[in-house]
Amino acid sequence: MLEVRNLFKALKGNEILKNINLRFETGVYGLLGANGAGKTTLIKCLCNLYEIDSGSILYNGIQINHLKNNYFNSLGYEVKDAKTDSEAVTNNYDYNFAWPVNIEYNEGAKVIDIIYGTTPAFGTNSTSIYIAGGEGQNNILASKDGEIIEVTGNEKERYSILIKHEGEYYTRYSNLKSIESSIKKGAKVKQNDILGVMGENPETKKLYLDFQIYKDGYSITNLVDPLDYFITEPEYGSIDPTTIENTPSGYKFSSVKSGGLSLVTEYLHEWEWGGDGPTTTPDGKRYYIQSDLAVGYGVDIDDSGLEDEFRAAGYSVYVGEEVDKDFVDAIEKRIINSNLDQIRDYVSGLNLKEYQIHALLTRSYNMGVSGAMDGITEYGPYSPLNFVESYEKYYNPAEDDKLYGTKEPNFEHKLYTEYMQHVINAGSIYEEGLRRRRQSEWRLFQTGYYDNIDKQY
Repeated sequence: MLEVRNLFKALKGNEILKNINLRFETGVYGLLGANGAGKTTLIKCLCNLYEIDSGSILYNGIQINHLKNNYFNSLGYEVKDAKTDSEAVTNNYDYNFAWPVNIEYNEGAKVIDIIYGTTPAFGTNSTSIYIAGGEGQNNILASKDGEIIEVTGNEKERYSILIKHEGEYYTRYSNLKSIESSIKKGAKVKQNDILGVMGENPETKKLYLDFQIYKDGYSITNLVDPLDYFITEPEYGSIDPTTIENTPSGYKFSSVKSGGLSLVTEYLHEWEWGGDGPTTTPDGKRYYIQSDLAVGYGVDIDDSGLEDEFRAAGYSVYVGEEVDKDFVDAIEKRIINSNLDQIRDYVSGLNLKEYQIHALLTRSYNMGVSGAMDGITEYGPYSPLNFVESYEKYYNPAEDDKLYGTKEPNFEHKLYTEYMQHVINAGSIYEEGLRRRRQSEWRLFQTGYYDNIDKQY
């Protein structure tokens, strides 16, 4: 069965297809309509010769862009421009990558994280996915036929394998506890050959694979989103907010122990939407995308550059789209952990308390890490000093930390008046809600009291 859901497609700035919904059972169909109605455009979208702008096209419940040749070979149609269409076929369908784990045994091959973060190997931005281990078997499989180019690591440091494939494609498999004896540089592998066994997160002891695909050569600039190249569509694992601190962030794990981030996450949720908030569907399992392209607890699709992630997962970015709560929560978790890592780097020499770092974390979630730490927002600088300079100039831990455990901070404190109380404008408009949030963050910073959830660190 072929199904079209909420399909949108524009060509040269002109919207050709708008909110198309169709369902084709087994049979023969004819498409009738006036010249310019969008018949050819629709057919090319159905054949995956055009990339759709939003919506979904599903074949037997799986998005066609994940099926590649398996889908294309099942179609029968006549093309007028054989050269153009054959080029499109070559460009789009020659590279079918299988899941690098056994889906049957690995809980449906659930993606537990999508990372656009920093790697120790390259020190720059990259694209990866973490795939959860499952019950019974945790073998790592070659995603496609190829030749092993590099094997690094050991059981203590974890193995990493780099494989070259036809067409200057490369795959990297990291965090392997052990590898097969045949896995050596220069060895040939076939798709689904066993490479080794998953390693675990040293904090949670849960198994995972770190997987990457490179297109047109092995270079950090050639990393692509693996979700666009798999034959079958992924699932997304559920993230437990109480253990959010023990899940991957970038290529490292947070050192925060249980009971830490769960508090500030609850606190942040109240500020962003007030509990479950108006973006949650009545059953509490899905979110609505809002008019400002925000979803969930302030996950900003537009400003955060998450459009590709949503589309890879099968969602449009149109207002009113419903999105799985687990998917949004996983993205929120990555944003929180990414901000936390950056905040820790900023204040590494200050010996701050954990609740003080949380106060800076909620500021960074609200205005960005730069806005929270450098005193600079999109509207310009608001303080001549950054946070570290302000803290060192105005804060005396021996005296000021004595307010911990109370509920009322010193609002006359120079660190608050000269730095922490800013910014309270949304653009050029004074915002009372932002003023209250800055006060609350200062209360948390000086007293450890999460006032909007009435909890003490």
